[in-house]
Amino acid sequence: MPAEGIRYIPYTELTPHRVLSYLHPKALDSSLREDVESFFGSVARSAEYDTVVLSAESLFSYSNLWMRPPERFFYGDIQHSAARMADLCSFDEVDVILYLRRQDTFVNSIYVEHVKSGVLGVPFRSFYDQLELELLSWSRIVATLVDAFGRGHLHVRVFESLAELGPRRFVEDFLEVAKLSCQVPDIDLGKSNRNLSRGALERALKAFPGMSLPERRAYGRMLQLQERAVLNHQSARLITPTQQRGVLRPHEQDNARLLADFGIDPSLWD
Repeated sequence: MPAEGIRYIPYTELTPHRVLSYLHPKALDSSLREDVESFFGSVARSAEYDTVVLSAESLFSYSNLWMRPPERFFYGDIQHSAARMADLCSFDEVDVILYLRRQDTFVNSIYVEHVKSGVLGVPFRSFYDQLELELLSWSRIVATLVDAFGRGHLHVRVFESLAELGPRRFVEDFLEVAKLSCQVPDIDLGKSNRNLSRGALERALKAFPGMSLPERRAYGRMLQLQERAVLNHQSARLITPTQQRGVLRPHEQDNARLLADFGIDPSLWD
């Protein structure tokens, strides 16, 4: 590791999206393969690093809940991409830190996030009605990662418990799990990724028709800047109690077993 602590790889060298494209089963672009394999090979051979951190929300597969064709539908190809990542990481030791969020709050959050980014422009009910609830099984994802990397190399964290502690403790927990001894810098909460309020979402959905995707993205960024200035900000909670029960019921037993298996108090998701 460099003397100053952590070196961040500029996006000009290799973006998470290019790594993700490489991991996809149909990645046939030879130049992409060469770029990704060359990058990882050079990092693995370099004496400059003793720890490499690769982080992205969709690292092992696409998280889009509505994406087609089916093999790209919400981690539908994770078995292939996880095995390919395991082969790609030719390091002495590879650990995976997986952050899980209870399915109902995950569904609410991912909808808000994708409206904010301009990708979605439909009401929440339309989005909810497209969900294939069986694909929201975290046990399926965990089992695949265990097969690829080994049970002792998978660390499961619960988003809700860490979020309550604040961003600084969130980062400190990550560093502890990753066995990195770095001082956590001051975190500027003014630049945090703030979800939109219900009113801001309604404004976005009214404005989006007729806009191009870049225009939607710019509008979403403008709304987020406005939301940061709101002192008593309330993130939009759109999922109804009936929808919440519909999302959670198929996974209740699996969730309890999964949390218990990793020594996490199941009541965190009650």
